[in-house]
Parts: sequence; C-alpha cells; structure tokens
Amino acid sequence: MLSDDNHVVRACADLDVDLTVVYGPAQKDFGLSELPADPPPVFVEDSVSVESVLLGLYRAGIDPSGFDAVYSTHEDGVVVAAALAKVFGVRSIAPPEVAALFRDKSLAKAKLHAAGIDAARFVVIEDLCDLPDDFELPFSPAVLKPVAGGATWHASIIRSRADLRAAVERVRQKRSDRAYILEEFVSGQEWLANGVVFGGELQFLCVSSYHKSCLTTLSEKEWLRTFVFDPVEDAEVYERVTPFVENALRTLGLRDGVFHMEVFDDTEGDRLVFGECAARRGGVFVEEEIAYKFGVSLAEAAVQCALGERPVIKPEVRPGHVGTVYLPYTPGVLVARPSAEELVALPDVQWAMVEWPVGLPMFQARSTIMKIGQAMVTADSREELFRRGDEVVTWFADRTLVAPFDSTARDLREWYANAPAGGTERHSVWAAHP
Repeated sequence: MLSDDNHVVRACADLDVDLTVVYGPAQKDFGLSELPADPPPVFVEDSVSVESVLLGLYRAGIDPSGFDAVYSTHEDGVVVAAALAKVFGVRSIAPPEVAALFRDKSLAKAKLHAAGIDAARFVVIEDLCDLPDDFELPFSPAVLKPVAGGATWHASIIRSRADLRAAVERVRQKRSDRAYILEEFVSGQEWLANGVVFGGELQFLCVSSYHKSCLTTLSEKEWLRTFVFDPVEDAEVYERVTPFVENALRTLGLRDGVFHMEVFDDTEGDRLVFGECAARRGGVFVEEEIAYKFGVSLAEAAVQCALGERPVIKPEVRPGHVGTVYLPYTPGVLVARPSAEELVALPDVQWAMVEWPVGLPMFQARSTIMKIGQAMVTADSREELFRRGDEVVTWFADRTLVAPFDSTARDLREWYANAPAGGTERHSVWAAHP
C-alpha cells in the first residue's frame, strides 16, 4: 500500500492479509499512522513516486513480483499504484489508462461528455503561469482548480477577469500546481456517492451530502459538515443517484474497487451533474459513517477488491441520522484544545479525531481539509443533527486557544485575558509565608 491508511491496516489484519506499507516523510512526521510491524514498513522519500517506491523496495531487499496487488487510498497514489502494478505484473485498482480518468478531471469529463452524461463544460489551462492577459472567460461564474487536485486545494470561484488574474498571480508566486481546469459553475446541492463495484457491477452505495457545497463552505469561511441520506426516508434520492452512478462508473471503466463520486443536484435544471470521481474511499469520516449506518467496511471491501475477491456485503440499515462536522481553527499557534476523549463524552458524539497537536502553527485555510479534527454525530432527525453539530463546533471552539502570529508579549497577555478559554493572571506575586 502506497502511503498510510489506518483503516486498511486494520482491515488487512482482520482479513489475515500480509500488508507492506510504503510511506514517506509527511506521514512519518505527522505521526498518526498505524504501521504494521510484520512485514516492516518501507520508508521512502516520496510514497507516490514510481522511482522512489522502487528504490525503497530494492533497498529493503523486497522482490516486487512477490506481491499480489498494489493499492493506495491516497489521491496522488492511484495512478502510481496502477503503473507499479503493471510493472510488477500484479493486480491494482485499475489499468493505468483507467486510473488516469479518476485523477485528471478533464479526462473524466471528456469521456462522460462523449457518452452523453451530464458534466460541467470546461477548458484546460496547461500552464496557468503562461495564461495570456487577453484570455476571455468562457463561463461566468466558473470554478478554477488544479486539473488533478483534490479537496478544493487551490480551488476558487472565478466571476471576473480580475478574479482570474489574482489566481494567476498566486500560482506565479508559488510556481507549483500549474496545470488547471476552468469549468462552468454548477448550482445546487453537492451530493456524495461512496460505494463498491466488483466485476463492473455496483455492490453497495451510500449517498450523503455536504450541508453546504465545498466551495461555498470555503468562501464563507465556515466548516465542512456532511450527513448521510437514509435509504428508507430518502428512497427517492437513492432511486435518482443509483443509475447515474452506475452509468458513470461503467463509462469510466472502473470494474473492481471502492469509489468516491461527487454529484450535483442542480435544482434549477432538475438534473444530476457529474462533479468528479476518485477510485478510492472518501475522506472525512466516510468509513465511520457507513460502518455506523450500514454496518459495512469500505476498507475491507477495498482490500478484497484489490486482491480480486468478491466482497461479501450485507448492509443492515440503522435508523436515525448520522453526519460529521469539522472542528474549526483560526490561523495562529494552537495552545490548547479538547481531546478526542472529551468529545466522545458529549451527548450524541459517536466518534472523534483530534489531529492537530498542541504547539503546531496553523496557517490560512486554503482547502476544506484544513481542520483541527472532526466529530461524527447522530440524531433522530436531520434538523436535530445539524443543531447538535453546531453545538459541538461551538463547544470545541470555546475551549480552544490559538495564539496569534507575530505578537508582542503585551499582545499575548491581552489576548489571553480576553480569550474565551483564557483568563486573567497575576504576573508578580509575593509568597504569603507565615
């Protein structure tokens, strides 16, 4: 497996599958990886580079032909896993030409357009740094994002040539992530389809939704929230989405594996519009939400599909509603925050993760994945779910201290005195000896 995924590590242990994890500096330094001891993990400079992975395996004395499959749940590792599997002569997520459709947004949309499936119109800008000054917007509003990016990283809404020029200048300053796609903005609710396909047939589907779309959440400086549609109460949602998902997957050629598709419910046009699709499990608490609501492990299904084994999936739908809220942060240095144990002690919080350790600096959020952690909440109704989510976010924020950057000692004293979780303190005290 390329890069870390604690769910897959546990699934392999449960399924008695030998797992070799190839991981890099980012995963090692962040320190949240659960790595199997036997066989030992392989540390490389870049876990999503063909060269780096090959060199690491050879240094470790590992014969790649001894593997049964190469897998990755890392967005940047999907095509690399497919390429390595072809070199090794073993199974993977998909052939490289299919895996590419699940990474490059323009390739996927072009394929779907040719098949008559509704997707946003687009143009590809091969190098945003070289965009001519007289470039005319083909759509307004439009969405600009890296052609093979993920999680709204460097994505922005473009409403004018001034917006586009500002985006170009940001890229020119960094000189990275230069290939972009500019596509028409699609209104409506952003739905998520997470599921399993095997032998080209849909085996399981969970439809959920963002409370607000990712771009809206980011532009309004709010925090991402998701909720799962109930297959009984929201049967009409599943009836609409299921054939659309099946058609899109069939067109893109994914035969075995888990997937994460984003679909827009365009209320203005009463249509479903393809957003994008990844040949991996979705992030946030997708694994936990589906395990709670349906009793299904996408991680186990992914391992079985990677090995060419038909996953045994028997959903048992639990009544009620489940969703996830991101735990917010503001730019600065994290001084204090509640723990995951404190979060799950709150009513209706079923699962929690606090990823950001005390003392780590937090910079301006440029992606919806930027958060201190996340909490999975349950409730009897969707309205109550949203209310409880708001309460959890407020509770967490009120107990979180973030020291502002570039502050003087006086600034920090005033900040601490006025912070909700701070307080006044005396800085000079005589000992009261008898």
